[in-house]
Amino acid sequence: MGSSRASSGSFWILSLFLAVLMLSPLCLAKYERPAISDRDLNRRKEACYVDIDNGLWGRGCRSSQIAKENCALRCVSGGCYNTVYGEDPVCPVY
Repeated sequence: MGSSRASSGSFWILSLFLAVLMLSPLCLAKYERPAISDRDLNRRKEACYVDIDNGLWGRGCRSSQIAKENCALRCVSGGCYNTVYGEDPVCPVY
């Protein structure tokens, strides 16, 4: 009688452990946004260029084409810009 109860308890503990193990990747996985299409990216970038040309991003963004491009890239996605370029923005190639 005692061993039946012990094996029943072990069964439930093992079942619970396996259920947690199977579900943990779902809980731990990061949510990833779907990739943005080239068309959507170009639309966003064009809207950013308009904002920059209208002075909404400050004078520094209109000081050169390179500055304008850096501001447009930040405008499209500041988080992505910081991840890719960080403190090393796009520079002119001579």
